[in-house]
Amino acid sequence: ADPQRTQAALDQIERLVADASEDARPLQVEIIANGGGLDLVRSDGAPQAQRVIALMREHGNVSVLACRKALERLSYVKGVEAELLDGVLIAPSALDQILMRMRQGWLYIRV
Repeated sequence: ADPQRTQAALDQIERLVADASEDARPLQVEIIANGGGLDLVRSDGAPQAQRVIALMREHGNVSVLACRKALERLSYVKGVEAELLDGVLIAPSALDQILMRMRQGWLYIRV
């Protein structure tokens, strides 16, 4: 939810994708938004919305997911029904998605 941290995270993702592309290394990136990070993927004025959309459009190897449990918590606690950016998928839970990917051999990087 912190704009500076969000900016830094997106910068890091763009560097990872660019470096992999330059080295012709296969890379698949999943951004999983949870808690305050949901602001990153909400269509109702997310400050970095255009940047997230561009990442998904320009890089077929970047996926963006929102945690269903966090969305439900947002709805229950704050009464906010979040609409997500086009192309954002929903994972049953951020933790389940991370654990599944790690079992598949993915690397987890918290930003």
